[in-house]
Amino acid sequence: MIREIRILPPLAIARLGSSPAPMENYNVVVDPRQPLAFRALQGAPTLVVDRATGTITAQAAANPVRFKDGNGRVKPVAPFLEVWCERGDGVLRPLTTAILAEEGVAAANVRWQVRVSNIKAFRRTRLDADRINADTNVFSDHAVHPLTGTCTNFVQGKTIPFGDVQYLRPTNAFPEIRLRFTPAAGFVFGSTRQQNDPNVRDVVYRDGANRWSRYSGNSPMPTVPGGIFAQENGVSRGYLDDTCDGIVDVELTAGGNTLRAFARITSGPPDYAPDSMPVRTVADELEQALLGPSIEPAAASVEEAEEIVRRAFETVRLQNTAFLNGNMGPNTNTMAGFDAGVRPFAPIMAPALVDNLALRSLHQSIVTALRSETAPWFGEVLRDYTGAADLTDEGRRKMPAMMRGADGNHLALTRRQVDTIRKASTRGLHLTQANPAGGEPPPATPLNVTARAAGKPLAVQALEGTFQPKELDRDARLEQLHYRAAGNPAGTLATTAISNCFPGLEFDFRNAWKKLFVEVELHEFGPFIIDGREIVGSIGSMELNGQQIALTAEQRIPGANPGDPPEVTGSEVLELSNALALVISSPAGTKVRCVITMNDQAPVQRDLTVRGLFAGQTSVIARELALPGELTQGLCSPWQNDYRECGCYYWAASRPDYVNVEPGADGVSVGHNWLAVRDANTPKTYLPDSSATGLVTYEQLFREWERVLRFQVGGSDSE
Repeated sequence: MIREIRILPPLAIARLGSSPAPMENYNVVVDPRQPLAFRALQGAPTLVVDRATGTITAQAAANPVRFKDGNGRVKPVAPFLEVWCERGDGVLRPLTTAILAEEGVAAANVRWQVRVSNIKAFRRTRLDADRINADTNVFSDHAVHPLTGTCTNFVQGKTIPFGDVQYLRPTNAFPEIRLRFTPAAGFVFGSTRQQNDPNVRDVVYRDGANRWSRYSGNSPMPTVPGGIFAQENGVSRGYLDDTCDGIVDVELTAGGNTLRAFARITSGPPDYAPDSMPVRTVADELEQALLGPSIEPAAASVEEAEEIVRRAFETVRLQNTAFLNGNMGPNTNTMAGFDAGVRPFAPIMAPALVDNLALRSLHQSIVTALRSETAPWFGEVLRDYTGAADLTDEGRRKMPAMMRGADGNHLALTRRQVDTIRKASTRGLHLTQANPAGGEPPPATPLNVTARAAGKPLAVQALEGTFQPKELDRDARLEQLHYRAAGNPAGTLATTAISNCFPGLEFDFRNAWKKLFVEVELHEFGPFIIDGREIVGSIGSMELNGQQIALTAEQRIPGANPGDPPEVTGSEVLELSNALALVISSPAGTKVRCVITMNDQAPVQRDLTVRGLFAGQTSVIARELALPGELTQGLCSPWQNDYRECGCYYWAASRPDYVNVEPGADGVSVGHNWLAVRDANTPKTYLPDSSATGLVTYEQLFREWERVLRFQVGGSDSE
C-alpha cells in the first residue's frame, strides 16, 4: 500500500524565453584536472513532449547546447516535476502506472492543482486589489492548462499569461507520473496611464490614484531595497511582468486513503553565465536551514570547501575587480563608494593587487593549498556574519570582498559555508591529532551512500547529472533538495539561483524567514514585528537554549589617526538568514526566549514558537511560510529593471559584469561591460553601470532583452 507521496524536486526553477522550443537538457561539468577552468556545458538526453497529446514521444540524444533558437529567441527552461511514493519500506521510488495498477487505480485518479502569483505591486502598494493570481483548479487530464493571471485592478477582460502546466500522459515507455511547468515569454505589461507605450506587450492595468500606476514609494510598509521598479521622476510607470512563483499540489486516493503532496515552482530570468555558479546560492540557504550553521569536523570535506572557493572564483572572474575596489575613484555602486557615506573613501585592497587576472591566480593558489591540506590560514580570512558592518581596513578585506549582502553590508557566506571551509582547511591538522601513530585517517561521515560513492558534493553531482538515483531514502532530505528530475536542465536547480544579494534574481528568501514564528511576523529586513501593513514592534534580544542570538553588529570604522583603535559608530541589523540560522534549523515547536517592545510600551520577555521552515520531514518550504507570489515579491518590477537598476555587480555568476576579458598590452586585464552596446570591433574599454551612454538602455531591455542580453560561455559572448 502507498503510505506517502512526494513531488521531487521540492523546488524547481523555470527560466523565461519566447521560443516555442524549450531548452534541451544539459549538464555542467568540472574538469578535475583544471578545477578553476570554466565548467563544460555538455548536452544530455532530453525528453521530447508532444504538447497536443501530452505524451513523451522520445528521449532524444544529447545535442550541442544552444540557448537560443534559429530566430534569436531564448529557449525557456521548462522543468519536469515527478511524483514519488513510499510503500511502507522507508524508500521513495517514482510513482508509475504499474504501481498505480497494483493499488487498483489509474493515472486518471491523480489530481493536480497549480496556483501561482505575482505580487510585486502589492508588496509596495499593500492593496489587495493589486495581487495577480492564477489558479488552474483541479485537473486530471493531459491538456495544457494555462496559468492565467487575473487581478482586481486590471482592465476588464485583460490578463497576464504566466505560462502553463501539463500533466504528462504516462506510456509504456515513460510510465512515471510527472507534470511540466513551462514559464512565460518574459514580456512587460503596462497601465492605461500610458496607452501607446512601445515598451509594453499589452495594456492590462487600470490607472488610478493610490494605485501601482502612480506609486511613488510612500508605502506604509518600507521595503529594502526600495525603488527597484520602473519609474519616471520617482513615480511608477505602472509596469508589470510575467514572472511568478507558487505551489503545485497533487492528490491521489488509493486503498481508501487520500494522499497529498506539494512542491514549489518559480520563473525567473535566464542564467546568462551558465558555466559559472553564484558564490552563495539558494541551495546554500536551504542546506543551512536543513542541517544547521555548523558541520562536524570529520564531515568537512576538502571537496566541499573547494567547491565553495570555485564558486567564489567564478563570481570574481566575471567582475571588474579593479573598478569594484575603487581604483577608478568614488562610485556609490561599489562597496568602496558605499562605505564612503560612513568613513573616508579609500580602496578596499591595495590597488595594485586587485586586477581581475591577478585575483584569478590568487584563487588558484587557494585551491592548491586546500587540496594539499596546507591552508589553515584560509579560514581566518573569511568574513564572519557578525563582521558584516566592520568598515575598518581589516574588516573590509575579509573574503568575500567588495560584494554586498542582503542587509546592505559587506557580504558574508552562510555560516555553514564558512564552517565547512574552516574545518576542511585544518582537516590535516585534526586528522593528525586523531591518528598520532599514523595510518589511514578516519573516514568522513557520509551524508548518504550515493555521495560517498561519487566523492563529490551533492550540488556538484546534481549539476553534472551524476546524482540520478532510482530510489531515495524517505528521510534523506538533503538528497531530495538536490534531486534533478529526468530531462531537467542544470539551470532548474537551486544551486544555480543567487541568494543573499539584495535580494536576488529568482527568489527573495527573506520572505520565508520572516514567518518563522507562530506568534509574530517579522519584516524581511530584520527583527521588526509587523502586522501586515506597518511595523508595530521589534525584538531586542533573543535566546535559544541558553545561547544568545546576535541580531545586530557594531559598525566600526578606522580611528581618526594611524594606530588609534577603531571607532564604533552605531549598530547594523544582521540579515536574518545567518542571524537566525540556529532558530531556522530548529524543529517546529521549539521555544525561543525574546525581549519584545511593542510600539511605545515597555519591553517584555516572551517565548516565541518556531513554526518550522519545512513541511514535516520533507525538504519543501512549508505552505504557511510563503503563499504563492511571496518568494518573488521583493524582486524588481519588471524583472528587466534589475539589469540596470541594481548596478551592484555581485551577481556576476548570474548577471555578468566583466566579459571578453584578456590581458592588455601592459599585462592588466581589458574587457567589456556585459551591458555595453558592442560588436566584434568595439574596443575593450570598461564602462561602469552608472555610465550615461554606451550601455543597453532600460527601453531596450523592456522591448528586446532577448536580443541585447548575451549569454556568456567561457567568459565570452556566445549563444
